[in-house]
Parts: sequence; C-alpha cells; structure tokens
Amino acid sequence: MWKKQGRKGLITFVIVVSIITLLTPGGLGSTPKNNQEQKSQQILFDTESLDLAFTCAADDSINILINDGSGVFTDYMIIPVGTAPYGISTADFNNDLALDLAVVNTDDDSVSVLMGHGDGTFGERTDYQIGSTPFDVVAGDFNNDGNQDVLTSSLESMFISVFLGDGTGSFGNRIDTPVPVPTNLAVGDFNEDGDLDVVVTGIYRSVITVFFGVGDGTFTNQLDLNVEGSSYGVILCDLNNDDHYDIITANINQDVIDVFLGYGTGLFSSAQTYAVGDGPIEIASGDFNADNNIDLAVTNTQSNDVSVLYGDGEGEFWFQMEYPVGNTPIGIISGDINGDGMPDLAVANMYSNSLIILFGDDSGFFLTQEDYIVGRCPYSIVAGNFDYGNRPPETPIIEGPAKGKIKTSYDYTFVADDLDDDTLFYYIDWGDGLTEEWIGPYSSGQTITVSHSWTEKNSYIINAKVKDSHNMESEWATLDISMPYSYTSSFHL
Repeated sequence: MWKKQGRKGLITFVIVVSIITLLTPGGLGSTPKNNQEQKSQQILFDTESLDLAFTCAADDSINILINDGSGVFTDYMIIPVGTAPYGISTADFNNDLALDLAVVNTDDDSVSVLMGHGDGTFGERTDYQIGSTPFDVVAGDFNNDGNQDVLTSSLESMFISVFLGDGTGSFGNRIDTPVPVPTNLAVGDFNEDGDLDVVVTGIYRSVITVFFGVGDGTFTNQLDLNVEGSSYGVILCDLNNDDHYDIITANINQDVIDVFLGYGTGLFSSAQTYAVGDGPIEIASGDFNADNNIDLAVTNTQSNDVSVLYGDGEGEFWFQMEYPVGNTPIGIISGDINGDGMPDLAVANMYSNSLIILFGDDSGFFLTQEDYIVGRCPYSIVAGNFDYGNRPPETPIIEGPAKGKIKTSYDYTFVADDLDDDTLFYYIDWGDGLTEEWIGPYSSGQTITVSHSWTEKNSYIINAKVKDSHNMESEWATLDISMPYSYTSSFHL
C-alpha cells in the first residue's frame, strides 16, 4: 500500500567526524545520476511537472510517482522488470517526444528498455543481455547520429557496454570496453571535441577512469585519476564557472567526496577532498540558494542523512549542512518538484522502503519533508515529465522562392506534424512588419499555401511557428529570402 507521511526535517550544522566505514561488497548497487551529459540528475522534458521513477530492488520493479505540479504525487504505478533492478536512466529512445526508461537488472544480467506513452504509462519491456552483475545505465548519443544510445557497466564481467540506438526504440549489438570492476557512470564531452566521453568509478579501486569517445560508440585513450579510498557515485557539473565539466565522486569508505576540476582538454586537476557524512554513496547538484553557483547534495548511507555543500563558484565550498532522512539513503536527484522555482531533493531510502522529498526554500535550505512509503528496497531514482498530457507540434517546414521581385506575389507552403494528431494553427511573420496570426485550423501534416508580396528591395526572413488546439507551440522555423529586383510596370505611353 502506498502511504504519504509529512514531517519537518531536523536541521543540524555539520560536524566532521573521521569514521572509516566500509559497506559490504555487493550489498549496494548504483544510482543513476542524470541525463546525457550531466549524470547528477535525470530531469528531462520538465515543461509542466516533475514525476519520479525509481527501482525497487527487492520487488523486481520500477515505481512511478506522478506529480500534479505542486509537489503532490497523485498517481502511483508499479512496473515489473527483471530481477534485482539497480540503475535506471531516462531518455527519448524512439524519438516520439515521450520519455522512455532503461534499467539494469543485476541478477538477470540484462538491461530492460520500456517505451513511454507520454501519459505516465509504459509499454512492454525489451530485454538485452549484458555482462555479469550490471550496476549502472546512462543514455547518450555516442555515435552522433541524433539517436539516444545506452551505456551500461558490468561489475563482475569488468567491462562497460554501448548499445547503439536506431531511433525507433531498438538497439544493436553491444560494444564492450574493458575496465576493472566498473560501478557508476557519467558521460560528457571532457575534451570538447564533439564526442561523448565517459568516467567510470570502481567500488574496489582507488582510481576512476576516463575514456574518450571517438564518435562511433567506441572509446580510446583512457585516463586514470586517483581518489581517496574507493569511489562509488559520480556526477559532472561546473563548480568553478569556467564552462568546463568537473568530476565529483562519492568515496564510500573514506566518508569524503573528491572534486576534479576540468580544463576542457580532457585533463583534470588532482583531487580536492571534502568530508561529508558516513558512507557517502550518491550525489546530486543544483543551485540551491540561487547565487548562480553549483551546490552539491550527498546521500550518506550510514549516518542516514544528506550532506548539502554550498559552492562558492570557484570550485570550493563555503558552507555545509546535514539533513536527516530515512534508513540507508542511496539514490538522490534535485529539481523543482513543487513548482516554486527553487530546487528540491528526492531521496530513495533503501531499508526504510521510503522516498523522501526535501523541499528547498528561497535561502537554499531544506526545512520541510514529505515521506512516501513505497516498494521494498528503493534504490536508483530519475525524474522527468512522464505524463506531459500533450506534446507540442513539430517545427514547421517552409518552402518557396528564395529570390524575387518586389510588388510581385509569391506562394509559400507550410507544413507541420503533430504527434497527438491535434489540429494546428499557423503564425507567419513575413519579416516586413506584416504577419498572419494563427490562421487555421488545419490537420496535422496538411500542407497549406499562403501568398505574400514585398514592397521594398531588401533581404527578409520568414518566421513561422504552429500551435495545437491545446495552445502548445512549436519552435520557430525560418527561411531567408531576398527581393533585389525592381517591379517593372507593363503600362507604356
């Protein structure tokens, strides 16, 4: 049964205590962190409300919480997957503008992919075999074809695997890259060459490994970075505001996080170490106090709290707070869950079978909590607008003459598709101060023809967009034209 419990969070100032705690190997899996290029928080298509999806390892299921936009979860769904699901990721794998899910099943040695319908429900899963003891999964376009691919880690098989997506929701054969005991993954373009790279943590290793992508789904030229103890969770963000990715790891047996500042060349600084709570495992990031600097939130599995570190914009932290949560918190994401413009935190508590929402205020503190009793052993968590209800129309296509004479009428065609098959209305700006304002209705995919003439020689840009019957608007389409020729009168004396 699904239950909600409200409470005020107890707030304490951080006290750094040096206690070395090592979790039992194999007792915990990975929590996916974010989207294609910054894995700290999987938040996509956040146009109306932020819903949550998380794995429940002991129930062999994914749980979905549907948000009404105010931070209240009104619907709760359970979706069966493989055995012992750990890592989860979300992306649009079939290019229908509805978020899909990918989850690794640790005891089945598989990754399950489920296509979203856009209404909070998902279709039948498709399973792909991967290596032994898969831990994490992340989405990204690793071969630069515009389609989302899947990357997984397999701890016992000691490799990471790329499954190239074809844009229809199907994936090709996996491409393996060897790496010792890979645990968590984060992807981004570290050397800024246009190809996605990956950083891999290892629960039994004192290094993290960076692999550089070559743009075809394979990786080359690895770089090892030394960490304090062994690392687990990893995220990417820009802590020092230099527009380059930095790497942050949670080092579970040393009660610290390590920060590696990126230079944009594929190289990183040596680790800067910061003490947090006991047994840190996962990290989320966001600008919690609205000072335009990135802050961090870390789940601590043995002190049962979340450490929040407030960034100074130069790669360091000026203040830290700890917030108590449930028993053995693992997965964490940040995002605006209640629609007030400030980031909130969602935390999966493995052994209290609960999900806790910590609501952020204007000062960057998290003083109010809501507890939701969920399935057994909630583990990894992602967020996205899974029930958007209505998708915006696609960007229209404009066709017609690119050059002509002034005072001469020319025909231009406009066409757009709507994935929900709604009727469409067109707004056309001719670039000369004249517009056609929301003409229609027209059917999805129907080509319309509109005529226009220009009175002055000049270069113009035709801009057009469409909206559907629910007032959801497309992106602007443009067409550059030139009217260099004068009108010649046919009247002679």
